[in-house]
Formats: sequence, C-alpha cells, structure tokens
Amino acid sequence: MYLAIVARTLGAEQLGILVLIHAYALFFRDVASFKSWQALIRYGADYLNRSDAKQFSRLVKLTFLLDIGGAILGTLLALLLLEIAAPQAGIPSAMVAWAGFYCVSTLFSIKSTPIGILRLFDKFSVLAKAALVVPVLRTLGVIVATLYDQPLTTYIMVWFVSDMLGSLVLVWLGFTELSRHREALPVDWRISLATHTHERIWPFIWNANFHSTVNLVNSHFLILFSGFLLSPAAVAFVKVAQELAGILQKAASILSDVLYPELSKLLALKDTGTAKKLITSTMRPTFIITMVVAVILFLVSEPLLEAVGGAEYRVAGSLFRWFVVCGIVQLSLFWVEPGLYAMGRPEIVLYTRIFASAVQVGVMFFLTRTLGLAGVGIAALAAGVIIGLTNLAVFLRLLNRTKISASDT
Repeated sequence: MYLAIVARTLGAEQLGILVLIHAYALFFRDVASFKSWQALIRYGADYLNRSDAKQFSRLVKLTFLLDIGGAILGTLLALLLLEIAAPQAGIPSAMVAWAGFYCVSTLFSIKSTPIGILRLFDKFSVLAKAALVVPVLRTLGVIVATLYDQPLTTYIMVWFVSDMLGSLVLVWLGFTELSRHREALPVDWRISLATHTHERIWPFIWNANFHSTVNLVNSHFLILFSGFLLSPAAVAFVKVAQELAGILQKAASILSDVLYPELSKLLALKDTGTAKKLITSTMRPTFIITMVVAVILFLVSEPLLEAVGGAEYRVAGSLFRWFVVCGIVQLSLFWVEPGLYAMGRPEIVLYTRIFASAVQVGVMFFLTRTLGLAGVGIAALAAGVIIGLTNLAVFLRLLNRTKISASDT
C-alpha cells in the first residue's frame, strides 16, 4: 500500500531515487550479514534434541555477536564507498549525503538471531505479526508525509525509522521467547575466544554468508544495476513490478522458512520417508494455487501496474510478466533449498547461485540495451531456472543416497 502511495505522490523519478538509496544501504548490510539464523536452526535443533542447553546458549551468543559485527561492517563499507558507488548506481549528487544518513540504519540490522530463535521454537505467528511492523509504520508515515506535501527527504526519514524499529522489535520478541524455555540456559554475554566448539559450524556460516551475498544479484544488486544501466525512473518501474510479482517469491520464501526447521529435524534422524511425505503434502496444493494466482496476474498485468503507480507504469507490463514466470519457478521448487540446507550442504546452493548470478548479470547487461526493461525480467528468469533445476537434481540424488545409507545401517 505504501509503495502505491509513494509512486503516485513522488512520481517515478523520485521514487526511483528513494529505492536506490534503500537498495544501496541494504546491499552492504547483506554483504556483511552472516545469515546466522540458518546456523542457529541447523545446529540449535540438534542441541535441543540432545538437551544440551550449554551448547545451545553458546550458539545463540555466537550468532548474535555475528549479527552485531555484520551490522557494523556493513555500515562502514557503505559509508566508505558512498562517494564512488552511489553516483554510479544513479543516485544524484544532491542526495548522496542523505544516502549516507540512511546507511546508518544498517547498524540496527541485528535481527537474524531473533528470527532463528522464533523459527526454531515454531513461533511463526509471532514472526508474521513482527513482519507487519515495517510496512505498517511506512504506511502511516507515508500517509502523513503525503497529507502535508512533504519532500523526498521526509520519505527517506520514514524508511529509516521504520527499518530501525522493525529490527528492534524482532530482537525484543526473539530474546523474550528464548527466556521462556527451560531447555535454553541464560546466555552468558562475556566475550571469550572459545565461543563455540562445533567443528562444522564455521564452514556452514561462511557458506551461508557467501550464499546470501551471491543472492543479492536478484534483489538489491538488481535495483542498483538497473540504476546503472537505465535510469532512476526505470528503477521505480522495476521496483513496482518486482513488488507486485513478489507475491509469489515471498510465498516461496515463507514456505521455505517454515519447511526448513522440520526438514532439519527429520533428516538429522535419517527419516527420509517422512521428509518426502512432508515435501509432497506441501508441494501439490502450492503448485495449484501458484498457477491460479499466476494466470490472474498475467491477465491484469498492465491494469494492475496502472492502478498502483499510474499510467506511466504500464510500460513495465512485459517486465512484470517475466517476473511472474520467475515466481512460478521459485514457488514450485520452494522446498529444494531448505532441503539442501537441512542436509548440511549449503555449498551446493552457493555454487549454483554463483553461476546463475553470473548468467543473470551478463544477460541483463546485453538485453537491456535492446529490450529495455524486459531484459531485466528475462535475466531474472534465466537465473531462476538454472538455480531451481540444478538444485532439484542434486537434492533428489542426495536424498536417495541418504535413504540407502539409512537402510544399510
């Protein structure tokens, strides 16, 4: 809702600048982020099953310290490269200082561990409510800014405050939930060199970090690269089309996050039969719903874009449809990546995404010159197909090996 209001209030050019500033800050935040919630679930589930409260508490300490370190590093990187990188991404020189101010919001991006805690203890309803904090605050802020005819800088402030409060709320919710569980000891926050002893956790954490960095090609980097290749107005078109088609991608992400803890528990016990039943039971209804939603989005693409941003956004119709097809691929195979992570093989996802991201950047660079906005969508689809099919083939092979190994023992 807030994006539609801003699109109509500021126009495509200024919305594009706002989106570029936001993407710039989040790009460096995510480059430095360790995605520690994945390690917390992967190894925390095992510690809780073994009632090893001491190791679990040490794990929480490690992941939260990584969150803090990543937030500081991401902010410093964004500020140090601001004068060089921001103009190249299409941010006007007059707005570079505001981009630097917005980068400070990444200091509060310490929510990965709290998210992992809530997912590990099956508090998905709490996560769903927490996810509403940022959009609700942005919507309220945007409404006030629009009523009082505020400039672009006010909208930047709205984005800043909502991001900061959204992160702090998640931290509070996560550690409040942790305090309710007897199987988890209070976390000892004293700094020590022997923070954690699990032999495979550091390779897992580094792989997760590299994976999330490579994954930026299809999110923040896509926005920044669009600003470099096209214009701030084109960035606004990409953002609106991406958000509307993102219904499918967000659904895939939510399902993946919900499935990951359950698969981790089942595959840790070598229970491949139940794991397959769980995947099948969620995959079939998801695919049917996906196709219905996709057909509707195809039929109303241009009218929908116009309803959100105005008549000038109809030009993004073809881009929107390519994003929808990409969403179909992602939602149909939402269970593959959590399956690979549950097997402790994040490097497979990493290698696949590195190759797919290189293809996406190359396709985007060449096709935007001849096809304009549509080239951005075709590049995203090419990467999505490569990632989905490659990971699917590897996951099925590993699952069969796990089944054979379990039966042999």
